[in-house]
Amino acid sequence: MLGPAHLLCPRAFEGINRLAFDGNIRGHIIINGIIETALGLAILQPRTRQASYAATVVYGTYFIANVLHRQRARTTGR
Repeated sequence: MLGPAHLLCPRAFEGINRLAFDGNIRGHIIINGIIETALGLAILQPRTRQASYAATVVYGTYFIANVLHRQRARTTGR
């Protein structure tokens, strides 16, 4: 579970978060850490496991879409 690591050592996540977000990078790191921690804890519970898997896929898709969007914006100058 990398969620708590975002909170304990946020500097380690600055590079990847800069690829996905602009603005308050430290804030994004903390929010991502909270989201990832919650998803990880939900996966541990049998009653919430299936929903957590789905939410993890949605979250991962959102993050990757942000990276791709920002990369495209950099190459097109937008």
